[in-house]
Amino acid sequence: DGVVVCPPTGSTAYSLSAGGPILAPQMKAMVLSPLNPHILTIRPMVFPSDEKLCLKIYKLSQSAWLQIDGSNVCPVQEQDELHITASPGEVRFIKLSKRTFYRILRNKMHLGK
Repeated sequence: DGVVVCPPTGSTAYSLSAGGPILAPQMKAMVLSPLNPHILTIRPMVFPSDEKLCLKIYKLSQSAWLQIDGSNVCPVQEQDELHITASPGEVRFIKLSKRTFYRILRNKMHLGK
């Protein structure tokens, strides 16, 4: 039905719901997670952040859209190619508590309970 491509900071959201892995925020990587694949051998993949991904639309059974953060950006057609690269910039977050990524993850995933 589609794919999700995300950086580590997005790996605990939609990509995780699609069966993708959780990446630590300091990792320099991108995750490609298929959505409802009809072939069982198609699995999520992790790529280095300096990799250039190219997704080609071979065949569509209905209309399709490129979505970014849940917003429709533009329709895609058969034979379209989507070139995806990670931003060379880094995001800085303000930390409001002493909780670490792993502690937050453990609480959200109910690990160790």
